[in-house]
Amino acid sequence: MTKTENRNGGAVAFELNRKTKTSTVVTTSATISRGDDTYSNSNSNSLTFDTPKTTHKSTPNAPSSPESDLTFSQRWTRAIDSVRVRLCGFLKIITHSAATHPWTYVIGITILSIGLVAAGLFTNFQVETNGDVLWPPKGSTTKQHQNWIENESSFSQELDYSVIYVHLDGANLQEDALQAVTRAFEVRDMVQALPGYTDLCDSPYTDPVTNVTMECFHHGVVDFWWQSLKIFQLSVDSNDEATVGMSENQFPYGRDVDPDRIYGNAKYDQAGLLTHTEGYRIDMLFPLRDESKQFVSEQVVDAVFQLQEQWDARDVNSPYKYQLEVLQSTSFDDEFDRAVANDLPLMPAAFIVMSIFCCIVFAQWDRVRSQSLLGFGAVVGVLFSVFTSYGIFFLAGVPMTSATQIVVFVMFGIGLDDAFIISGSYSRTDTKKDPVQRVADTIDDIGLSIALTTLTSALAFGLGCISSITAVYWLCLYAFPTIIIDFLYQITFFISLIVIDERRIQRNKIDCLVCIDAGNKYTENQKQIENQEAQDDGDKPEQQLAEKPSLSSRFMDMYARFLLRPFVKGVVVLAFAALLGACIYGTTQLRQEMDFIDLVPSDSYVKDYFDFLDAHSPSVGIGADVYFRFVDQSDPLIRQEMKDYLLDLAQNDCIQKDPPYIWMNDFDKFVAKDLVLNRSNATLTFNEQLDAFLEDPLYNSLYDHHIVRDKFGNITASRVDVHMDIDLGDSRFLQDRLKLIRHVEGEQPMNQGLAGPDQRCFIFEDTMNMWEFYAVVPEELTFTTVASVVAVSVIGLVFIPHWTAIFFVVPSIVTVYIDLLGLLYFMGVAVNPVSYITLVMSVGLLVDFVMHILLRYYECHGPREERVKETLHTMGSSILVGGISTFLGVMLLAFSTSEIFRTIFRAFIGLVALGIGYGLILLPVVLSMV
Repeated sequence: MTKTENRNGGAVAFELNRKTKTSTVVTTSATISRGDDTYSNSNSNSLTFDTPKTTHKSTPNAPSSPESDLTFSQRWTRAIDSVRVRLCGFLKIITHSAATHPWTYVIGITILSIGLVAAGLFTNFQVETNGDVLWPPKGSTTKQHQNWIENESSFSQELDYSVIYVHLDGANLQEDALQAVTRAFEVRDMVQALPGYTDLCDSPYTDPVTNVTMECFHHGVVDFWWQSLKIFQLSVDSNDEATVGMSENQFPYGRDVDPDRIYGNAKYDQAGLLTHTEGYRIDMLFPLRDESKQFVSEQVVDAVFQLQEQWDARDVNSPYKYQLEVLQSTSFDDEFDRAVANDLPLMPAAFIVMSIFCCIVFAQWDRVRSQSLLGFGAVVGVLFSVFTSYGIFFLAGVPMTSATQIVVFVMFGIGLDDAFIISGSYSRTDTKKDPVQRVADTIDDIGLSIALTTLTSALAFGLGCISSITAVYWLCLYAFPTIIIDFLYQITFFISLIVIDERRIQRNKIDCLVCIDAGNKYTENQKQIENQEAQDDGDKPEQQLAEKPSLSSRFMDMYARFLLRPFVKGVVVLAFAALLGACIYGTTQLRQEMDFIDLVPSDSYVKDYFDFLDAHSPSVGIGADVYFRFVDQSDPLIRQEMKDYLLDLAQNDCIQKDPPYIWMNDFDKFVAKDLVLNRSNATLTFNEQLDAFLEDPLYNSLYDHHIVRDKFGNITASRVDVHMDIDLGDSRFLQDRLKLIRHVEGEQPMNQGLAGPDQRCFIFEDTMNMWEFYAVVPEELTFTTVASVVAVSVIGLVFIPHWTAIFFVVPSIVTVYIDLLGLLYFMGVAVNPVSYITLVMSVGLLVDFVMHILLRYYECHGPREERVKETLHTMGSSILVGGISTFLGVMLLAFSTSEIFRTIFRAFIGLVALGIGYGLILLPVVLSMV
């Protein structure tokens, strides 16, 4: 039956189908009025607006107005409508092909996706976990300095090391000094007894690149007794004697004692006697080669754990409970790799969780009409989109990182949104039609909506590709094509599955058991039910002939009536205004912070090591090097400028003053002393004097690996060790100190007029790469956010059929983004590499909830509140389920072993909550009022 309604002088007829949940426009002509604007549109997707201020009479067949007679609003709508029609037509061509050849698409996409990921895994697949590659900005000064040091300077690379602390969990070791030193020797002996140690350390190792000879080197309290347990036992009989020995200013071999390097919280009395320590440190360095890395990575930590177990058993009845903490050159990489490996099972777990969820959402009590298998197919479609995208990038040699793993969870969350919207719209089409025609009607209904949100999400990630942070660039590079491929698979693979499943229902095959027929009894029962429904419908008045709504539709109808009550609308507006105010405050309090310990598993021994340092050895600085290059270091004036640079750096409060070992100072002292003893040496050249200096065993051990010389003996580069007192978690402090360091570098005479890569003197420490990261994050995040908002708004203008949509899109995106920033603060999440990634992709994800509602609202007819009700009725449940699926997709990240993924989880809680809140609560209220 049909119902004809005259509104604003135009005739719009709606066909009401008993088996459909919404009305379908079937007239070929309608006149649309808004104020003084009148626009006749013959398109079946005719649009109407609010009740006009004036009414213009027209007939159903009134001709279209000339272009010159149209207002700006009418011309805009006509232009946008032409774009929408063309895009919708393109989507209908693709979906029609998929619907008419479903098995071809299903099999083809399955083979393509599995084949691509398999080919990628077995060809160019690579994993990148090196933080020095992932987080420094491209082209940063620090990164350029690092490249020179590692690839051009000819300095010997840093030795592999193990640092082990013996402590009593904060108690004073000097109370049991005799036993404490014995335990330190026991640690040293334990390492030396490990298999492979003798082969590694008995013979010197010569670096084939630098030609520098390196040996194993041990340092710590054992040095006071020539690193000999026998000498210690023969010379020390009491705690007091041990304490006196450790109070010396120099080791027996002449090297000055740096208490901060071997003790934790060392304290001395007025006579210079050591009275308090909270840890003894043992440094063990090994030549940098494959054997040493394997030795350190695979044996030392396990041996320390075994020794700790022995001590625990030994100290059961002792008042002193000795503890061990260890850190190695490979610790961060080993533990970070372990964190990644521990989280890998979360990806198949996410697939299982989403499969169960979709099977439940698509299930019905009817064993034939239930579509659990279709729900599982929707998840498989998302998985295949990930396979396809990742396979392509694996083949291209783009590395996979811990950050790119996030894309998998995000896709399981947002990739199913289109499936829910497609299936919801398909269920509202006329069941009497052929599935191919129902697919066409579905695309007419929601094709533009899912295309729009796909473009906005992909664009947000695409803009992230301009980031100078490699980790963010690679993540966005993986993500934005994955989103597009997922959309293509939804309108091909999933559409094909819908058609195949519809054929199954028509043949009365059981869901999930597609080869089994439901039987004649089921068929007869279904016919009786349909006949009874037809008879019941015949007794009902015309107004009730519309199809019986589903449970979700009834819920959304009740929700819409409740939401649009005047009192409720007032409460909603006030509540969101209060939320915005609180989140504006939270945004102003948001800080950049990053603790790299969060990147390792929660149970990592690395955390225990740094917890001990924070509590019991805060004076231990981070080692850094000051480099000098491209200058004549034989010139006394140049060497004085080098010393002046060190003094200027010492004025920076993050640099520990008076570096203990400066080769220029010791060289000058050596030459002066040598000239006094041997006046004939006054005729020696600088290079000859340097040869004599480095032949001294003490100076050779201290400086040989800090001075690089060419084949003529000239110094090409040198460096000086300094120590930094910095808080790696305080990004503001790090940014300020980086500016000061760069300022000091620029003020040096030898650096005048030179850019960072060409500087002749500079300071470098590995974590400075992260300092640079913090320096660029605010600017990049601001640019990415603004660009995303602008781009999304432009896309919205192109797709939403009225220019007034911009007044909803931009404010909604801006306010919801501010709310997200504020929520991050209240959830204890700071801006760091992890949350930065979330913020980059948040605009694209948040706007989905808003765009679906806006687009459907502008496509509906009638007064504002009626359009809002219709929008929630047709789109609300799909958006709600999509939001739940987004949450479930990342839910398993809460069980990650590292803070990096748990941070993503907390951020997504806020993202999903705000998206649903704005899309299903605030925006409908605003649209009903404005």
